[in-house]
Amino acid sequence: MSDNFIHYGSVQSDWIDYNGHMNVAYYSLAFDQALDSFFDRIDLGKAYMARSQCSFFVLESHICYLREVHEGDELAFRLHVLDWDEKRLHYFLTMHERDEQGRFHTDPAATSEQIGIHVDMRRRRPTPFPHALHDIFTREAARGRESVDPARIGRIIGIRRQKALNAS
Repeated sequence: MSDNFIHYGSVQSDWIDYNGHMNVAYYSLAFDQALDSFFDRIDLGKAYMARSQCSFFVLESHICYLREVHEGDELAFRLHVLDWDEKRLHYFLTMHERDEQGRFHTDPAATSEQIGIHVDMRRRRPTPFPHALHDIFTREAARGRESVDPARIGRIIGIRRQKALNAS
């Protein structure tokens, strides 16, 4: 895909909350659907699971909500591989909405940094990725590190306090 989008979708009416925008729970769903599309593309999806009895579990996820999306908004997703080893994959997903001119915003509406693990479903234990994925992950990781703002990776949640002014 020349635009490097791995998945397209739209904000469904039942995803809207009482604030009039997409509810936080559906961001997880939308990012999960995008991940499934990427896995189908590299043969690590549903057909792979049926054939190999191995799958992929997300271990940790961190979503940043950067801009509201609303009912009917068209969305596109990118996936950037940040790192991987024989059993784990660290990646960064970006969600982009279509603007009034029909183009997808360059800056994401939301991001999701995730790490997951390859699992043998018969034993429900981690197992190495198939060797055929090593070249794909290596290539994607080289491209992924170049295309993601490093300030968005590995973020820590917390309240940043300003230094108190000297009252005297």
